[in-house]
Amino acid sequence: NALFTLAQQISKARKTEAKRIEKVLETYLAALKLPALVFCFDIDELTLLGIDSIDVSLEGSGASTLSGGEFNRVRLALMAATIQEGKTEGVLILDEIDANVSGDESIAIAKMIAKLSKVYQIFAISHQPHLSAQAHQHIVVTKDSNKSEVIELAEQGRVDELSRIIAGENPTKEAVEFAKKLRGVA
Repeated sequence: NALFTLAQQISKARKTEAKRIEKVLETYLAALKLPALVFCFDIDELTLLGIDSIDVSLEGSGASTLSGGEFNRVRLALMAATIQEGKTEGVLILDEIDANVSGDESIAIAKMIAKLSKVYQIFAISHQPHLSAQAHQHIVVTKDSNKSEVIELAEQGRVDELSRIIAGENPTKEAVEFAKKLRGVA
């Protein structure tokens, strides 16, 4: 059957490309504190999408689904791996890309976003100090029941906002010092 032969050729090409993607992502995933990504193929019945059933997992994870933090970091690695050399345009909007991660993972995400910012304009919504501290520009959005307000922060406002993120509405001296350290103004 010619259709099945074509499906087998497509399946072979998919497997080859999956190996290439695994190799390309390896460095980015390691930088984001994740194990390698593994594609597992099973042959299924022929459908409109081909004969492959593909399971994507993190090596050694054993989990059937990725956590929110793992999923966000895999997405970030895919973005970083697909940057086109010489490209200097594009916008990425990242909504809490650093949610559900540890401090080390948050730092790794901040570094990866700094790399992406050389190519893309990035709008990152974050409630974590490590990522927020790396921004070239800080904008705070506040809202009450009737209106929202947008404010661009100067350096002292950046430190104040980072201190609030770290310690809440009444930041401690230690939170302020940590915020200054993150901003490199200590």
